Amino acid sequence: KEVIIGWPKNINASGVQTVFDSKPDTVAYGPVQYGVNQKILKGVRDGISYLHVRYVSKNNISETAHYVVRIDSLPPSDISIQTKQDEEHVRVLEISATDLHAGVSFANISIDSSAFVKVPFENGKAVYSIPESYEGGKHSVVVEVYDGADNKASITQEIELKDIPKVQITVLNKTIRVGKSVQISGKTSTSNSEVTIIVKAPSQKVETYLVQSDTLGNIA
Repeated sequence: KEVIIGWPKNINASGVQTVFDSKPDTVAYGPVQYGVNQKILKGVRDGISYLHVRYVSKNNISETAHYVVRIDSLPPSDISIQTKQDEEHVRVLEISATDLHAGVSFANISIDSSAFVKVPFENGKAVYSIPESYEGGKHSVVVEVYDGADNKASITQEIELKDIPKVQITVLNKTIRVGKSVQISGKTSTSNSEVTIIVKAPSQKVETYLVQSDTLGNIA
């Protein structure tokens, strides 16, 4: 492929010597080029290469400056989508992908033709918390994955979401008096889970209680 590559100008130099190769510490050599700070390279392959630049003035030649050049014209690959629930039962999409040279950067995610949401990759994965507005059942997901060179790959996949855990609470007290305990019973759709119960008094005082459901999801 053809690549245009440039280097910083040096106002004290009248010309440069440049070498483009696969070695990190080559000393630049060859004909001096005057009045340029870029060149066109042909037949360049994807991967890591190095540009070596030495500045030439009337009475001096600089040390060689070395620049890492990453060429990447290929889009990300091996994109996968997984639906999971985290420890707090929040439904998430976990996106993974690979990119040989530039590395994966971010994913754009759309569920059921909604507006795309940008999610960065961290430690090789992009994790998106699915809004509660999406009910359990089947949904269509479009994922666009971009690498560090702005190459894009996309997939469309049908996913199936679980229903969000629901809690039913019944207050057992016939009357509730200030300073007295509130007795409740209830049921949650998830067993052995921690349920947060918030009680607000007429005085606007708020107290929070954590209750554990049993193996059948009952709360007492």
